[in-house]
Amino acid sequence: IQHADSEAAEAMTFYAIEEKLQEQGRSCSNFGIPSPTFGPYTFESKIINKEEELRI
Repeated sequence: IQHADSEAAEAMTFYAIEEKLQEQGRSCSNFGIPSPTFGPYTFESKIINKEEELRI
């Protein structure tokens, strides 16, 4: 789960950067930054199994 969380955080970061750049008529590609490949990230609620999360 931690890997998926870091991927989501990275994707949201690139999307936020792209959004701000577009306000100025630019894009990530103008600066060699990877462009987001999807629309705005949406959070999905999920049920957390406490025992499963605490298992080592």
